[in-house]
Amino acid sequence: MSPRSLRFALVLAAAGTLAACGGGQGARSAPGEVPAAEVARGGTLYLRSCAACHGRTGQGIRGLGPDLRGNAFVASRPDPEVVAFLKVGRRAGDPANKTRIDMPPRGGNPGFTDADLAAITAWMRTLGPP
Repeated sequence: MSPRSLRFALVLAAAGTLAACGGGQGARSAPGEVPAAEVARGGTLYLRSCAACHGRTGQGIRGLGPDLRGNAFVASRPDPEVVAFLKVGRRAGDPANKTRIDMPPRGGNPGFTDADLAAITAWMRTLGPP
């Protein structure tokens, strides 16, 4: 494992530990907490899959995916919970699904690893309010 990968894995492990210990607030990635290169990688990955429904800048696309800028769902959950959500997606029949369209697991890209989803989460945290 490269030093950068090890460092990122340690950050994710620490975030998971904080969330498990009730430190939900601290488990959210803050500016500078995730290396800038990893946040940028998350943006690139987002554009490959997520942008099809959520828009290139996270602005959402009516009838497909909600606006992610300042999104209360993302903002209210620690990173490990957002990653867990991205892993499974949301079925159209879920009462919380406002579009009534499936959000596929891993954003429709089964090749996305947990580290990829964590990078996407870190990138989504950089989106300001609409």
